Amino acid sequence: MPLTEYNRYKVCINSLYNCASACNNIVGYFIKQEKLKSPKTMKLLLECSIMCRFVAELLSLGSSKAKKVSKICAKVCDDCATELMNFTEDQFKEAAGLCSECADHCAIIE
Repeated sequence: MPLTEYNRYKVCINSLYNCASACNNIVGYFIKQEKLKSPKTMKLLLECSIMCRFVAELLSLGSSKAKKVSKICAKVCDDCATELMNFTEDQFKEAAGLCSECADHCAIIE
């Protein structure tokens, strides 16, 4: 991929990694605090993190599959953001914001 294309996706790639990191942070919080109320939440956080890292790698490679996969990632990030808004802790709200931002970036990948 020409460097100009990488630069075109750089903001999205950074957003993907920020989202993945935030989701991993929440997973770590659940494990450390033993506060997991729902395995569904844990699964969604892990799916979001994995999808975000995967799409970031595809974009970095200039993969022709990135556009299709990014649409799926946008949906997973939206679902994760919605789930995180059910919690009252500030770090959950911050993570929800990063997931929403990431979903917006993924939705417009061309």
